Amino acid sequence: MTAVRALDHLTIDPDHAWDAVVKHDRRFDGRFVYAVRTTGVYCRPSCASRRPNRRNVHFFSDPDAAEAQGFRACLRCRPRGVAAEDADLRAVRLASRTLDARLDAPPTLAELGTAVGLSPWHLQRVFKRVVGVSPREWVEARRVERLKSGLREGQTVSRAVYAAGYGSGRPVYERARSPLGMTPATYRRGGRGLSIRYAVVASPLGRLLVAATERGVCSVRLGEDDPALEAGLRAEFPEARLAADPEGVGAWAHEIVRHLEGETPRADVPLDVRATAFQWRVWSALRAIPMGQTRSYAEVARAVGAPRGARAVAQACAANPVALVVPCHRVVRGDGELGGYKWGARRKVVLLEQERRRAEKVETDALRGLVGRRAAEPARLVPPAGAPGIGEVIAGRYELRRHVGTGGMGVVYEARDRVLDESVALKLLRADLPLSDEGIGQVVAEVRLTRRITHPNVVRTHDVGMAGDARFLVMEYVDGVSLADLLARHGRLPVPAAVVVGMQLCRALNVVHGRGVLHRDVKPQNILLTAEGQVKLADFGVASLRDAAGAAAPGMTTPGTPPYMAPELLFGDPADARTDLFAAGVVLHQALTGRLPFEGSTPTELAARMLRGGPLPVASDASVPKQLAELLASVLAAEPRERPRSAAAFHDALAVIAMW
Repeated sequence: MTAVRALDHLTIDPDHAWDAVVKHDRRFDGRFVYAVRTTGVYCRPSCASRRPNRRNVHFFSDPDAAEAQGFRACLRCRPRGVAAEDADLRAVRLASRTLDARLDAPPTLAELGTAVGLSPWHLQRVFKRVVGVSPREWVEARRVERLKSGLREGQTVSRAVYAAGYGSGRPVYERARSPLGMTPATYRRGGRGLSIRYAVVASPLGRLLVAATERGVCSVRLGEDDPALEAGLRAEFPEARLAADPEGVGAWAHEIVRHLEGETPRADVPLDVRATAFQWRVWSALRAIPMGQTRSYAEVARAVGAPRGARAVAQACAANPVALVVPCHRVVRGDGELGGYKWGARRKVVLLEQERRRAEKVETDALRGLVGRRAAEPARLVPPAGAPGIGEVIAGRYELRRHVGTGGMGVVYEARDRVLDESVALKLLRADLPLSDEGIGQVVAEVRLTRRITHPNVVRTHDVGMAGDARFLVMEYVDGVSLADLLARHGRLPVPAAVVVGMQLCRALNVVHGRGVLHRDVKPQNILLTAEGQVKLADFGVASLRDAAGAAAPGMTTPGTPPYMAPELLFGDPADARTDLFAAGVVLHQALTGRLPFEGSTPTELAARMLRGGPLPVASDASVPKQLAELLASVLAAEPRERPRSAAAFHDALAVIAMW
């Protein structure tokens, strides 16, 4: 095989082809493929794999030409087919057009999948990822939009109902939680003639008014006195017949009060509210925010598939007529400031603080007793030969008090900071690590970013310095045990405790990802648990040291810990936030089952097992809820785009399972 022969039928200049490979340019997909002699694999130009050596690259006009020369197709970019991302987008566009054309008789998910060339399960997932709603919700939203449009144009109710795609008027009138809210005729008349009952009760936030139609709650208001609340309700529904009903509606009001008092994780009452399809998506996203957590307007916009719609999300929050039931108080500004709240900033502060304390108690209860109380005098380990001894002072400031452990990167001590008079953790790195000035600069830059983060689930890195010929990291000292020690002691964790560990780990990743930092070495050894029930993620910056040292350091392998590394790391491809989520998924799988999801004696075997897919061990574990096993299957997908889009999304999915 020669380069000349490979280029016989190539219609593009080889230099231009190489430039397309370097830039991962999708525009050239389908025009040629490139093969790498040292791996025996051929790829499409846009493949995200690590850039090969130009001398080992051959270009072919199509996959057949490459395979004729003995190369095999890349399992990541699948050059024989349409790029997966493009194929998914095309399938969603075709599916949405198909649904729009058949609103009167929508196809089943299986029929729709056959029409677009995807399995029903994959279509459901990719449709919701791209559009923000499921195919069924898409049909319902489109029908409601057409129905509203017809009614506003003056069509009769029956004509508007049938034109919108409903087979009869019955489902429109009977849907208790329809996004339209009230019946079509009532909507057309602007609510005139509507009968609304209400009750005013005491609550931890003052007087609470709850109003409802026969279908469900249509208004929730907070205030200081009953007459003002009733006047506000009359202004909201000026044409409706209002009547006090402390017995009937009072039951729903007391359900909301029980939620405010922390007895229930959410206020589950039927709703009858008017909303556009977009408002309904936003309000659904708000109800998915776990108790004790907040999200910015921009984060909610991304969650509903409108990344540039932060202002529209804010407007949807302002239009929310059922405060507390739809918790718009959990949305804050991007800079962390609380922002506005229809019922007063003071109430928003109180609500968020109450929810934070309750959620914290639930999580603490789940982890209580798991760590146990530390012995009054911790076991004294002996530092390895050649390492500094107890009592020595590093850099004239850090007095070594206790040897905590030894790892592949160096020795860890508990030390006393003589300047601040407090305990710190000091990691003295191996002197033989081949660190370049550029690599050290990268580590220092990461430390500068992470040291500014004050978060209960993140171990802060305070300092990077030199001690003779060796470098050291100074970190916050955590009085607790590692998750690795707990798993060695117990084998696995109870499901509630494992879910809490996963949620707190996601919070740590979410805050550091927000600063543009990846951990790249999430594993049980780097996850600490305190006796108070708090999870802390440690060793930020150490992964950068591994990268800087490379695999050439004696006794070291590929940067990272292979069983916890996503396929893209094992292949040497670029990493992003979803790479850390994969590792978090491995940790959670291990905590739930006592087993790793993928096993192999070499990184190559591990990567092959990950790419093959198939059921994970957790799927056959009867003690793990099915919904949790399915979530882990998505987090541990070989393709990053199949994983949750962010640590916050992973966290919220766990919170739904935990039913906080």
